Amino acid sequence: MLAPVDRTQAMFSPDLVPLLQDERVRARGEDVVRRATIHQALRYLEFTSVLEARVVNDVVRDIMFLEAGVALPQTMVRDAHRIYTDEAYHAQFSFELAAQISELTGVQHDRSVVPYFIRRLRRIKTGLEPSLHRLVDHLFVFVSETLITGSLSAAAQDPRVALAVRETMRDHARDEGRHHSYFAAYFARLWAALPAEVRVQIGPVVPDLIDAFLAPDVTLASVELASYGFDVDEADDIIAGVVRRAHGGAGRTRMAARTLQYLREAGADEIDSATTARYEEMGMGRS
Repeated sequence: MLAPVDRTQAMFSPDLVPLLQDERVRARGEDVVRRATIHQALRYLEFTSVLEARVVNDVVRDIMFLEAGVALPQTMVRDAHRIYTDEAYHAQFSFELAAQISELTGVQHDRSVVPYFIRRLRRIKTGLEPSLHRLVDHLFVFVSETLITGSLSAAAQDPRVALAVRETMRDHARDEGRHHSYFAAYFARLWAALPAEVRVQIGPVVPDLIDAFLAPDVTLASVELASYGFDVDEADDIIAGVVRRAHGGAGRTRMAARTLQYLREAGADEIDSATTARYEEMGMGRS
């Protein structure tokens, strides 16, 4: 539980808040920095709640009830039942912690706004045959469950963050470490079971699934920046910088290193020239 004293503390690691990577935002002072961490925490917790309840557990149910389209040992089916319970709890405590943060700080998050990753996932599907849409969901869950552990671990280690938030993220990271191993094994079986023609169709979109998970959600950034006193042009420039940094350099590839390793072990990044080219274009190639 958050305590009144936590009102003065960060709610997310400032080092992991995209808007705070811009000196102009940090220069607005400690109060703006703290408010930016609150907004980021609320975005992150809503992201987690939606991811776990609406996406991950939707796929886990397929595994639980033998509808995944791939033969799995009974142990993996049993573990899927346990993961379903874990993920439902993650969605619940994310919602409850967000409510506590809002009550303590007075900062609200507009939950009617669909998280970026959901909108991106929908756009990816529109470019594919409807018969592949469910497979996209399964691959996205593999991507998200093998990426989320690193994000949680980093966020849980910053002593500037309120203890209750750190402990929540630490507990979540511990569960997700187990889920990481499970979905890495699940992906290997799923990919091996796919017909060659399906691999060719689906291969080039996997880097976009990684990007959909890692890309910063700037949907409400202009409103947030306006509350810090930035005009429209300044806000647009700051947001452009956030997007540019997210897609440049080695940061994204470093965060996705384990996921890319599993894809490479399966040969999923070298199915054909189109797939290899897409990985290279997204900065996720082997070279």
